[in-house]
Amino acid sequence: MPASVSLEQNFLDVISGRASGVSAAALRTALRAAAPVYGAVVGVRNRKFDRTPGVRLPRPTISVGNLTTGGTGKTPVVQWIAQQLIDTGLRPAVLLRGYRQRDGVSDEAELYRAGRIVVGVNPDRVAGAASVLRDAPATDVFILDDGFQHRRVARDLDLVLIDAINPFGFGHLLPRGLLREPLSSLSRAGGIVITRCDRAVGDELLGQIRQHAPATPVVRCRHVISGLIDAEGAPIDATQLGPVTALAGIGNPGAFFQQLESEMRLTIAHRIAASDHAFYDRATLASLPTGRPVVTTEKDFTKLRHLPGIERHQILRAVLRIDFAPGDADAITQLVMGALDKCPTNARNESS
Repeated sequence: MPASVSLEQNFLDVISGRASGVSAAALRTALRAAAPVYGAVVGVRNRKFDRTPGVRLPRPTISVGNLTTGGTGKTPVVQWIAQQLIDTGLRPAVLLRGYRQRDGVSDEAELYRAGRIVVGVNPDRVAGAASVLRDAPATDVFILDDGFQHRRVARDLDLVLIDAINPFGFGHLLPRGLLREPLSSLSRAGGIVITRCDRAVGDELLGQIRQHAPATPVVRCRHVISGLIDAEGAPIDATQLGPVTALAGIGNPGAFFQQLESEMRLTIAHRIAASDHAFYDRATLASLPTGRPVVTTEKDFTKLRHLPGIERHQILRAVLRIDFAPGDADAITQLVMGALDKCPTNARNESS
């Protein structure tokens, strides 16, 4: 396991309380002391943007973001929203930072492009939007990927994703926990999506949300693996597979491994959990056992496929789809389209 992955896992073990002992307790105390400093900086920044509206892009803008760091299943939700817009005749473009790019390549950007979605990769979303409109002037809606904290850009709808498995990042602001902002920031949300919601949402979670967003629409969805495909996109019968190697470099690899076992009924002989947006190289290739299928995510496949020698392994991709609770798919679609209707630069009117 790479050192960066080990450090990330050790950090999570400490802040979650899984790590015990005197040194872990001392580190939690130190991190707890640093959290108010981080919170003060966030508060100053938010008050600034509360007073000064962000830059309005020349197209309607939908933001999809998180309160926490780590994986909330944001990428498939952005893909789903983009597809809904496409199905109504609109031409969306996703604007993202391109976090942890390598050689100018972003794994998330590659994944969106594979779905024929226009992408603008730039830490400066305003510049990214301008670049998209130069190359794809027919674009009529922007989606900010991970945009909740990027308040420099005004948005017509703020969707916030909350992971039902670990909704509030162990209950503390960074660096003691995983919260980027306090829960009070939920008051800015125009809609809340509870992801990985495989069971009924408990009253405690809904109560915490309602304390800060009493009237904000809340919808629920789960991430379902609907099947496996090979490197060429051909479907694979999971029931015919023996033990597999599972590899994931996403925000929550444990949830992915669990889905492979519970939904695909796969036997995982070897797990490789990399950090989110991890880069893969010859060492990764050397760590893959031979003679056994490797099951990974679509995002990881965009990086693995470029490795020289990867063709010696049978790489299988898990096909992920978003499954909303009854009525919630229509609710989120109406929320998005309603925001576009109210936008000064109405996307549907401009495209008609």
